[in-house]
Amino acid sequence: MKNAVFILLAWLLIACDKEPVTPDWYDSFLATAEASSDYPSGTRIQRCLWEGEWVFEVINPLSSCIGCEVITVSGDTLRFGSTPEQLDYLQGRRKCEEIWRKE
Repeated sequence: MKNAVFILLAWLLIACDKEPVTPDWYDSFLATAEASSDYPSGTRIQRCLWEGEWVFEVINPLSSCIGCEVITVSGDTLRFGSTPEQLDYLQGRRKCEEIWRKE
């Protein structure tokens, strides 16, 4: 019986996650990134679930993720004001998946 309850709880946690989305700004961002030297070869975007919402990390291979851009579905760039805020984000994100890489 305990196993059945555990399995049910685990399934509920997984089932409650939002489906991945592609934001309205995504295509225009990719066009800009493809043409811009600000985004060198190897730059990638990964989609992560954080605090129940999808966010998009723009990861530049020339810098660490401490400086990566984190963009919300609505197109707002998240600004972390302190190292603890950044660490909270880095430790709290999950289901990260690479969705684009500049060749």
